[in-house]
Amino acid sequence: MTAPVPVPAAGPAPAAAPAAGVPAPQASAPPCGAPVSAAALTPPGLEAAKLAGETARHYGTMRFTMFTVFTTVAAALIAVPFTQGGSLFVHANEFQLWVLCIAGLATSLLFGLAEYRISYLVVFYQRAAYDQDALPTPCGHKGWSLVVGFIMLLPSILTAAFWLLLLTGRIVAPELVPAAE
Repeated sequence: MTAPVPVPAAGPAPAAAPAAGVPAPQASAPPCGAPVSAAALTPPGLEAAKLAGETARHYGTMRFTMFTVFTTVAAALIAVPFTQGGSLFVHANEFQLWVLCIAGLATSLLFGLAEYRISYLVVFYQRAAYDQDALPTPCGHKGWSLVVGFIMLLPSILTAAFWLLLLTGRIVAPELVPAAE
């Protein structure tokens, strides 16, 4: 009779401890754009990725809600000196123009800072979802994140520039001339 062959225990074999000073090997992520196998979607990683993705989506929705509010406030402030409704403003003094410009600059600055923070949080939670190895990181994600962040900050930057130009007299509110009868 032959000796029985030992059967390995179920599950993966225990990994050997790394030598002192040598970092433990990390699981490699699939190459950029490679399909993810069903086996790679581990339930704990998938649940954490879902939560991080939902949080990123929340901040993305908040970004566009705040952008709508910013656009409305900025448009209302800009309309004051440049519309027929702003005809009283033409007769305003320098102090009133200064107050309007400071209000516009403050609005641009505060909404710009909020947009910067929200953009950071969106990218942070997207990265957290990808770090769970439940989803592959899209090619160029970091670069496109920077582009989108800049695009989202651009309206605040441009309106701040408008208010600075108006405040320094480089843009002049038009004089309203009564219509000829």
